[in-house]
Amino acid sequence: MSAIVLGTAIARTDRRLRWHGIAYAALLPAFAITGFVL
Repeated sequence: MSAIVLGTAIARTDRRLRWHGIAYAALLPAFAITGFVL
């Protein structure tokens, strides 16, 4: 949950960081979920 909040904060700070924040908010929880599954 906190990765999503941090990713949206990164995405809203600057236009150049928008896609980095979206990727952070989407990929970090996906990485954690796959780590628990495997």
